[in-house]
Amino acid sequence: MNQANKDTAQYQTLKRIQKTFLVRCNESLTKIIPGSGVRPASQIRRLEKQLKEKREELGKLAEQELLLGHMSGARKKAAEQQEVANKRSQMAEQIKEMERQLNDLELR
Repeated sequence: MNQANKDTAQYQTLKRIQKTFLVRCNESLTKIIPGSGVRPASQIRRLEKQLKEKREELGKLAEQELLLGHMSGARKKAAEQQEVANKRSQMAEQIKEMERQLNDLELR
């Protein structure tokens, strides 16, 4: 261990923990400090923002689906409605998954 300290240059052993904290170590900080390095509150806030955006997209898709229902043109309308319905169901699944992640983060 002492030999490794002599071989490594001093500037290569400095690691930044936060904006104002520097630590001298040879190993990666991910091996020393467990976790992803993202604060749970920040991660929750980001996830809530993404969830809000997804819900807005889902609302737009629902509106699009309603508009297509009122338009005329049988074959074209059916194909477009099916495509919008598929997108809407995928978006709903993504929202459910994000809500599960949010609940897990809040319970920690």
